[in-house]
Amino acid sequence: MTYLDDRDIDPVIVFEKLDEVLVFGTEMNRRFLPPVLASTVENSLARLLDLGVHETTLLLQKHLPYLHERALGILGDAKEDIKRLTYLRTLLCTHTPWGQCHHTVCAILVLSNTWILAYVY
Repeated sequence: MTYLDDRDIDPVIVFEKLDEVLVFGTEMNRRFLPPVLASTVENSLARLLDLGVHETTLLLQKHLPYLHERALGILGDAKEDIKRLTYLRTLLCTHTPWGQCHHTVCAILVLSNTWILAYVY
């Protein structure tokens, strides 16, 4: 998966190809994602988040949901508040095929470094 390190490849292509590799790897490994692929994604989270927060959220939700907390930890810097908001909003939303969100995020509060989310359907 060297395209993760190639800065000349369009981010859309990176996420498409990574999804293809993860799907194929899962299919070839009796419906379980091979640990080497999971480790590669985990080690590439910072790069993936730089390429696209929304896309990274969706990729993790589909293949590696246990890495959400780690991804949010990478976005832990105060300068990354907008990216964290984007990540959490993407995670909370159920997207239609047209990309519309069914939930409306009403508030996101930060209390003692804990994110509190309030949303309505």
